[in-house]
Amino acid sequence: MEFTEFEKMSSPRGRCQRVKDVLLVVVVLLLLLQTGFNIWLWQSNMIAMNLVEDRPTAHSIHVRATMRNPL
Repeated sequence: MEFTEFEKMSSPRGRCQRVKDVLLVVVVLLLLLQTGFNIWLWQSNMIAMNLVEDRPTAHSIHVRATMRNPL
């Protein structure tokens, strides 16, 4: 006896499989979202680190000054 697609989905086993499929899709989408967010965060941190490194620190100013005018 063959079941139609509607009868398969209305049976408990068909519904359970559909729930599993939906959960799998949700988990995969959440993982992709998490990965994208982590990449975005890493890139923004790299940009921030580059901006911080370009700014002179008190130590680098002191080293430059003492190299020009040794004590």
